[in-house]
Amino acid sequence: MKKIILLVCCVFLSSCATVFTSGEQKIGLYTSDSGPASVMIITPEEGGKIISLPNEIEVGRSSDDIIINVLEDDSTQPSIQIVRPGINPVFYVNISFPYFAIVDLISKKMWSFDKNIIVNVNRKNTNKDSL
Repeated sequence: MKKIILLVCCVFLSSCATVFTSGEQKIGLYTSDSGPASVMIITPEEGGKIISLPNEIEVGRSSDDIIINVLEDDSTQPSIQIVRPGINPVFYVNISFPYFAIVDLISKKMWSFDKNIIVNVNRKNTNKDSL
């Protein structure tokens, strides 16, 4: 009976990223010059979504990249930025139990994005006096 309780405890306390993190993650998006900008956020779950920066988005944890497409307007030049996920720090607890790390890999909770992302925005020269 003690072996069964020990086994159950090991299973429930393993896969730390799966147990202790949610499937969604909030990310703050800010421009490099603190000004406003319109961007299209491309994620595997939602496809493309146009938002204004600064803003906060919620994305599912995944090993897939997030693509940020800065849209052209009167003051902004178009550009693309790719945000790659990193390994969730909680995942490293599984080093002593490699078998349980597979659960985190399958659940995709071993992946994490930075909490705040600075989007590089290139502004057009709108000063007409320089012509």
